[in-house]
Amino acid sequence: MKKIIILCFSILLLFTSCSSKYDERLKVSTTNWIGYLPLIYAKEKGWLKELNIKLLTVSSLAENMYLYKAGNSV
Repeated sequence: MKKIIILCFSILLLFTSCSSKYDERLKVSTTNWIGYLPLIYAKEKGWLKELNIKLLTVSSLAENMYLYKAGNSV
């Protein structure tokens, strides 16, 4: 009887620890190069929030590549 209770409790614990929290925003990383100014302007105006896009501004191309390789940006 104890084994059944422990089994049910562990299954319940397993299912409650699962998370379906998925961030559906498109994450784009950019540098502060002048060519990306239209994207930065759109972010400041709030137009990207409507489109569900998150703009990440980084200081170097190397940092941009680290974000991409880690899967934190597109």
